[in-house]
Amino acid sequence: MFIYWYIWATIVVMNLINLPKNKGGEIFLLIFSAFIFIFIGGRFEVGGDWFSYLYIFDLYKADNFFKVAGSSEYGYGFFNWLAHQLNYSISFVNFVCAFCLIIGFYQLSRQFKHLFLAFLIAFSYTIIAVGMGYTRQSAAIGLVCYAFSNLICTKPEEMEIFRVDCPCLFIS
Repeated sequence: MFIYWYIWATIVVMNLINLPKNKGGEIFLLIFSAFIFIFIGGRFEVGGDWFSYLYIFDLYKADNFFKVAGSSEYGYGFFNWLAHQLNYSISFVNFVCAFCLIIGFYQLSRQFKHLFLAFLIAFSYTIIAVGMGYTRQSAAIGLVCYAFSNLICTKPEEMEIFRVDCPCLFIS
C-alpha cells in the first residue's frame, strides 16, 4: 500500500515544484510515465475482473485472425490473439493496454503548463482503479486522452481515426 502513497506524493510534489518543460520537467514526466506503465502493466491477479480477463484471454487461444477481426472488440481481441501466437501470457495484453493508457496521459500532460496536472487529477481513480482493474476501459481512456491532446494541438484531421476506431477497439 505504501507504493500508492509514494506515487501520489511524487505527483503532488511535482505539481508544486512545476518544473518547466525545458528545465527537465518533460524528461521527468517521461521517466515517471515509464514507471507507471511498468507498474500498471505488471499487475498480476489485481482487479475485480482479473479472472474474467483470463477467461477472455483463453477464448482467443484457438481463434484465427479473421474471427478476431470480426469480433465486436477487435483491438482487445487482436492483442489477446497476438499474445497466443507469440506464446506470451496475459501480461502482454496488460502491458499493451497500460501503454495505451499511459501514452494518452503522457501526451495530454505535455499540453498543460503544469506537466503533472493530468496525472494529479486522474491518479486515484482513473489510473489506479481503472488502469489496474479494468484493462479494456483503461486502453480506451488512454486513446481518448491521446485524441484530446491532438485536438489541443489543433490537429483535427488526426482525430477522425480516434472518433471512429476508439469505441470499437475496446468495448465493455
